[in-house]
Amino acid sequence: MPGAPVLSVNSITISYILAELKDPADAPAIQKEVARLAYFALTKGEFIQRISNFYKCQTAIGTNIFLMTIISVIAGPSMSGQAFYTFTLENLEKFGALKAIDAKGRELVYMIRFPATIKALTG
Repeated sequence: MPGAPVLSVNSITISYILAELKDPADAPAIQKEVARLAYFALTKGEFIQRISNFYKCQTAIGTNIFLMTIISVIAGPSMSGQAFYTFTLENLEKFGALKAIDAKGRELVYMIRFPATIKALTG
């Protein structure tokens, strides 16, 4: 049939027609007429919801974001904790020497908490 659109297997044609209604109360009637022609007529909210559902349910982007979040929640504190643990072990003799020369306990706790806070904020 001459002039008929051809759709190949490897390509998909998507068309949108944007219409602004003078009276939003006419939307159901217009949707009904467009549906009679075998097309979709969506309001702005329905269109946004349809696109959102497509990306969340039919692509892997939602799963990827979820997995990245879980991995970062697990890896961040564990790396910060390991760095802090190494700092404490490396300076244990120095803390003992400070205690031996009569350093107060709260001063030692401050010396340990300050780098812990910095590591927690950067982690």
